[in-house]
Amino acid sequence: MRKRKSSGRNWYFYLDYKLFVLILFLMGVGIFAILDVSIPKAIETFSDKFYFVKQQSLWMVVGLFVFLVASQIDTRLWKKLAVFLFAISVIFLIVVLIPQAGLKVLGARRWLDLGLLSFQPSEFAKIALCVYLAKVSEVKKNVFSFILPIAVTVGLVMLQPDLGTSVVLIIIAFAQIFMSEINLMKVFIVFFGGVILISLLIFSSQYRRERVTAFLNPFSKSDDTSYHIKQVLYSLAWGGVGGTGIGQSTQKYLFVPEVTTDSIFAIISEETGFLGSAILIILYALVSLRMIKLISGIDGDFQKSLGVGIFAWFTGQVFVNLSSISSLIPFTGVPLPFISYGGSTLVSILLAFGIFNSILKYSTSHD
Repeated sequence: MRKRKSSGRNWYFYLDYKLFVLILFLMGVGIFAILDVSIPKAIETFSDKFYFVKQQSLWMVVGLFVFLVASQIDTRLWKKLAVFLFAISVIFLIVVLIPQAGLKVLGARRWLDLGLLSFQPSEFAKIALCVYLAKVSEVKKNVFSFILPIAVTVGLVMLQPDLGTSVVLIIIAFAQIFMSEINLMKVFIVFFGGVILISLLIFSSQYRRERVTAFLNPFSKSDDTSYHIKQVLYSLAWGGVGGTGIGQSTQKYLFVPEVTTDSIFAIISEETGFLGSAILIILYALVSLRMIKLISGIDGDFQKSLGVGIFAWFTGQVFVNLSSISSLIPFTGVPLPFISYGGSTLVSILLAFGIFNSILKYSTSHD
């Protein structure tokens, strides 16, 4: 057992290797999966079958560098920057809605074009919200002090529109509120308020209402609304117990939409079956269980709330993605952490885990 004092400044390098190795395993699976599933789309779009895997490998290197730097930064810096980070995230979320600035892809404005690269402000907003709510949890124990930043962030993300990310943001916020020693009755009021808000967001849009209808009975319709979920379910069904074999998916040949991002688990399940899917889910469960164990040894309201927020982000996003793919909840597009293609997603989640490691470095005791 190694002791650390959160009030002290630790100059040595510290890394929770058990958690880091699990992350590397997941990224390894991700690179292999992207190489496998992306070839048809890469050839059709870029005439280069390795386009997606080369891009993801580059972002993985960048993300690991960001992770290692963030993992050694004193958590007091994040506390000092909390308001600034939240303000910048709100500005980005506003700018992305401006037609001249935000890229419109598949009917949604979720990307900012910076010339050499583009990124999703909503991914940065997850980090900013985690840090800001952690600061709020330290200085205020009033549930209503959480409401405004949550409402602003979720509201702007919904204008893109992006229901999946909004759900993840609400999961993060609820977890941090729950850990803030606020009266449980007030927490439940906020929870039910969140359920009502999500319901209103769903039924205020014809497109989202159709998504719910497709979820309730995906095979009752033959239109575009249920096409995505039907193709995903076909992939899961054809995988069976042992899968069709690595590289033998038929659904990846431009049948399943967003095959490299939101729907990548469907192809993994098709090719590796229940056994391969179970192994991947176990890997995710091991990461979550390791985080829970480490969080139990964290001292300080800010540090613990921030750790819980990052845990809720990771676990919540995994749950939303896998539940959508398996049709346990209405289909909602969010990337699968460490597996799905995307630089913004990968770098942001690695930054979050770097911050999580910095919490451990400057906290009390960990195995």
